[in-house]
Amino acid sequence: MKDLTIGIIGGTAGMGKWLKEFFGDAGYRVLVAGRRTTLKPVELAHQSEVVILSVPISAAPTVVREIGSHVREDALLMDVTSLKAGIMEAMLKHTKSSVIGTHPLFGPTANSIKNLTVVVCPGRGDKWLAWLTNLLREKGAKIKISTPEEHDQMMSIVQGLTHLTTIALAQTVKALDVDLRECMEYATPVYRLKMYMIGRLFAQNLGLYTDLEIQNSHATEVAGTFLESVHKVTRMVQEKDARGLRELLNDIAGFFEDSKDATLDEASSLFLDLLNTQSDSSH
Repeated sequence: MKDLTIGIIGGTAGMGKWLKEFFGDAGYRVLVAGRRTTLKPVELAHQSEVVILSVPISAAPTVVREIGSHVREDALLMDVTSLKAGIMEAMLKHTKSSVIGTHPLFGPTANSIKNLTVVVCPGRGDKWLAWLTNLLREKGAKIKISTPEEHDQMMSIVQGLTHLTTIALAQTVKALDVDLRECMEYATPVYRLKMYMIGRLFAQNLGLYTDLEIQNSHATEVAGTFLESVHKVTRMVQEKDARGLRELLNDIAGFFEDSKDATLDEASSLFLDLLNTQSDSSH
């Protein structure tokens, strides 16, 4: 099936650009349609056996409605957005083609897909599902098969909670009017890692983080639980409840006991990567 034409809508930058290189290196003909390209999304749909949406979460349903009827019935329509329930529903509704939802759990800076995970949500069409999963495995990727609902629920923790805590930490530092340069002179490795995460988030597309927090149907529950947890710990600190805090820490430690060793090993590796990054940037 190397004679396939892969069409990427939103393939001029970010993940779309990464996908263009990935499929091109795999030997496929690749077409790209974006806001500044001569080729338009509808034209791309007519010319492609595989149509991939690499557009913002908020824009994806609109694009599907625009091109859905133009995707050939024997073709594949798939997406790479970070939320799956809404876009999968839209794709299945607005096209008669095969449908697959995917979420690469990495960004466009990845040099290779080897050992990285791609979530795959089957929608319609066994032939194309076999083609995609075989290609991903051939290139060394890890595949996680999921339903759209399961995916979004997990992403409300993996992405939603992670970004929520990073945003809250950044807002706290800002509200305290911290002298960032002075504070870094006192920084521990953990604090440096936290500041690295803040810097990384706010250097990227803030619209993506807005969509992840607002459009995930599970995000409200996660945010509420996070707020309750912050209030619980805050009360203990304000009331100088050392005994209560120690009991809480012991209870949490028990929850994470089984994954403790693996977590420590990976954390050490992340610290080394961070230090290497800082060392490289200083030269």
